[in-house]
Amino acid sequence: MKRAQSEHRLQDGLVITVRSLEPKDASMVIDFVGSMYASSPFLARYPEEWKISHDEETAFLKGTEEAPNRIMLGAFSEGRLVALTDCLPVSANQKLRHRGQCAISVAPTLAHRGLGSLIFSLMLEQARLAGFEQVELEVVASNQWAIRLYEKFGFVRIGSIPHGFKYKDGSYQDLAIMVLTFS
Repeated sequence: MKRAQSEHRLQDGLVITVRSLEPKDASMVIDFVGSMYASSPFLARYPEEWKISHDEETAFLKGTEEAPNRIMLGAFSEGRLVALTDCLPVSANQKLRHRGQCAISVAPTLAHRGLGSLIFSLMLEQARLAGFEQVELEVVASNQWAIRLYEKFGFVRIGSIPHGFKYKDGSYQDLAIMVLTFS
């Protein structure tokens, strides 16, 4: 699902351009996601597990662009990808396709400046337009910044997955399961 480009100004004056990610963005997306895996303990992969090729990412972005219920937005500052968020159907099966699975990543240099709220709100708006009745996510239970963001938009915690993440050092993190139902 394609969203038109829009310009926004963060509270500190930084100008952000938000638009649907396109196949031409594949290299930028691969690099951004790889850097996020390297910098955050809250994401589901280690950087060495991120092995997507340029052709695979290009095809994925093309499919997202063409699908009426797949949303992938990027936030750009001075031409650099600095945040992305997506909402994809849980399944194409009729009993499940009303549900979307969403995620967000913001570059650490722009964290806590309102960018996450901006891009996440735009994604949720697109999710409603795409016909999702509810959106869901899993978040590391100790990631209080993210949980507060999700709660701000009306997500509620409905459960948890004990030991949902296991780190290389053998330690674990629980995952919180959160849902937002559109009324």
